[in-house]
Amino acid sequence: TVIWTEDFGTGNAAPSSPDVINLGYSPFGGLEDGFYRITWNTQQRSEWHYSTNHTAADTYGNMLVINGDDVTFYTKTITKGTAGFSAGSYSASLFLMNTNTPGTCQPGALLPTISFQVDYNTEATGNENGWVSLQSVSANAVPQSATPTWIQLGAVFNLNTVAQRIRITLADLTNSGCGND
Repeated sequence: TVIWTEDFGTGNAAPSSPDVINLGYSPFGGLEDGFYRITWNTQQRSEWHYSTNHTAADTYGNMLVINGDDVTFYTKTITKGTAGFSAGSYSASLFLMNTNTPGTCQPGALLPTISFQVDYNTEATGNENGWVSLQSVSANAVPQSATPTWIQLGAVFNLNTVAQRIRITLADLTNSGCGND
């Protein structure tokens, strides 16, 4: 059973997102270090791959495109009514890509390394100190590729108690600079 998905919508407009944090929002132009855009193609700089989002049948499907920086960049809290999330196994995953084409920033291109953290809280509201770490996974440094290449990152996590909230947090573990896109 799918309990939550994030697809950033569809269309040519470039909306911002309240779930993207610690990055600037740039609706147009070349995407600079530390900025993001929600758009339907990855080529937000001339040296980046052109690719539509991972969901092939999603015409003008948007995605989060980032010119990376060493920050936590996304956090989403998910709730599930008054019953909450039952104890059990759940999975969480995402798809990511290094948008740089081969040779960009050579030698020594910075390669993106993304971490994916899942936390839970047994209280429906408040108690922001009550978050418990459940699972954390990190991608290996994502290499440049000759063609746009999507990589899946995720894990199965076991919830041992009823949780009222689950929080997904994404962070970039590589500094800003040439590469890390």
